[in-house]
Amino acid sequence: MKRLKIIITVSLLCLLYLIGLGAVSYFELDLVIIGVFAQLLTIPVVLAVLGLFGFGLVKYFISEDHRKQYLGVGFLNLLSICWMVFMTYSI
Repeated sequence: MKRLKIIITVSLLCLLYLIGLGAVSYFELDLVIIGVFAQLLTIPVVLAVLGLFGFGLVKYFISEDHRKQYLGVGFLNLLSICWMVFMTYSI
């Protein structure tokens, strides 16, 4: 159960990071430090989102207990993936 809380927290942080990147892009904040952090963190966050999405779906089909929580993790990461696609095509 503790591992599930960590996975949900990481998924939420990834989603918030991606929403923050969208806000920086929308409001055209051109600060060097923001660009440096965006370049350093974007690829690991995208890989984490894809990995957690797959993990959530696999655990949903394999697990006997906590199925709703793992489905929630999958949908939370699916929301992050949809946000990334939306931001990619909106530019």
